[in-house]
Amino acid sequence: MTVCGEGEAVGARTFGMYYHGLCLAKKVRWPMFIVRKEPPTFPDVAAEVLRSIVAVAVGTTEKNEPNIVGTGFACEASEFYVTCWHVAEVQDKFKALSSEELKSHGLVDAKLRFGFRKEDGTYVWPNVEDQPLFRAAEKAHDVCVYRLLGFTIPHIVLPSQDKWVLGKDIGIAGFPMGNALQGSTVRPFVSRTVLAGGLELQTQDGEVPRVAIATAVAGGFSGAPIFSAVDGEVLGMVASKVMEGEEATAWPAGISLGIVPSIIKKIFLELNRESTDAIRASLKATPPA
Repeated sequence: MTVCGEGEAVGARTFGMYYHGLCLAKKVRWPMFIVRKEPPTFPDVAAEVLRSIVAVAVGTTEKNEPNIVGTGFACEASEFYVTCWHVAEVQDKFKALSSEELKSHGLVDAKLRFGFRKEDGTYVWPNVEDQPLFRAAEKAHDVCVYRLLGFTIPHIVLPSQDKWVLGKDIGIAGFPMGNALQGSTVRPFVSRTVLAGGLELQTQDGEVPRVAIATAVAGGFSGAPIFSAVDGEVLGMVASKVMEGEEATAWPAGISLGIVPSIIKKIFLELNRESTDAIRASLKATPPA
C-alpha cells in the first residue's frame, strides 16, 4: 500500500470522491476501498452556531424572568456582540419610563441582560451593565455592536466579503417571540430555509444592501445569525419580520431581510477602535497601586 495525499489519490477524480489517508497503488484494480470523513450534518452545524448566540433581554418580568426582546451573537473577536438596533433601542425606551410605566408593561426594571449558553445547554443571565460596557450603532442599517468586558464565548468570524447564492441552504438560530415560547428553561429555536437573493433596499437614508431569506421570521429572531447549513459560515443577520397592513403588499409573506456582514464588520471596527482607545486612556489615568 502507498500513503498518498488527496491530490494523488487513486480514482478520486474518476469517482468524484475526495479523501485523505491510505490508498492503493496505481497498479491495483478493483475492489478499491476509500476512506473519507462524512461532512457535518445540519444539526451538527447548528449546534456549533448555538454556542455563539445570546438571548437579549431588557427588564425583568414580575415573574422574575428576563424579558427577551431579541437575539445576538458573538462576532469577530472576544467580548464583541452584535444585534439589531431596533432590539438595542428597546432598552433606551424602557429606561426613560417611570416605575409605574414599567409596571404597566409587566416589568420591575429596565436592565440589559444577555443570556449566555453554558455547555450543558442552560443559560445564565448576568446584568451586563454591572461591567464596563461599550456600544456603537448605526440606525440606518439597523445594527448595534456591544463590547462587554469580561464576557467571552466562542465567537463567529464574518466572511471578508458579502455573499449570496440563490437557493443556498441556510439556517437561522434565535429566540422567536421572546418569552412567549419559553418555559421555565430558556431554549433557542433553529429554522432551515434558503437564501432568496440580495437587493438594495430603498430607505429614507438612501440604498442599503440586504440579503433576503425565504422564510417569514417572528419577532425575537431579530439579531439572529443567518448561517450556511453546510459549514456554519455566517452570511448575514436577521433584521426584519413580515410586514402587516399596506406594507404587506410591498414585502409579501415568506420573504424576510437580513443585514450583510460588511456592514456589521464596519461598525465592529469602529467600536473596536473607540473602545480600545477608551480602555487605554482609562488605564493611563488610573494611578498605580
